[in-house]
Amino acid sequence: MLTKGATWGLAGFILGTALSGIAVGALWHPTAALPQSEKPQVQAPVSNAGALLVLPQRIVVSAVKDDEVEAAINTFASAA
Repeated sequence: MLTKGATWGLAGFILGTALSGIAVGALWHPTAALPQSEKPQVQAPVSNAGALLVLPQRIVVSAVKDDEVEAAINTFASAA
């Protein structure tokens, strides 16, 4: 049997999780529309039953000048 302190602790835990769930549900907006670029793109159905849905990927790279590329290659060559 649970002691009086453990019973109150368990009741507080359950009450806290319920209140947290209510707060998260009230603050989270699942119906908010995504910008068009972030919506998953639907592709044509494939007859293969094992096919997976392919989502678009973004790769962000910084601009590099030609002399920076050559300097980096020379740095690697001299380090070896």
